[in-house]
Amino acid sequence: MRLDGSETEIRCPSLLGAILLKSRSVMRKDREQDREDLIRLLTCVQDPQGMTAELTASERRWLLRAETKLDFADSGLTSLFSSEQIRLARVTYRLLVAAS
Repeated sequence: MRLDGSETEIRCPSLLGAILLKSRSVMRKDREQDREDLIRLLTCVQDPQGMTAELTASERRWLLRAETKLDFADSGLTSLFSSEQIRLARVTYRLLVAAS
């Protein structure tokens, strides 16, 4: 990217990287937007089993710690996501945190 005559590089995380970053940020207080983002990112995963192979044990723990904050059973999610999106995010999450 070019800004004020100088060039700079903007780094973009992979989908897995974005999921891991959001799983960490959702743990902070009052992070509803991060929770929604994390659920949305989980719905974008095409191959959760393949992605699971890329996770380290510590990254899997990051995801596990976010589980209570995700609260897939929260009825308020239906105003933001379809029931199919919530189901897909939940299934993807379960596959990602399952022990390999």
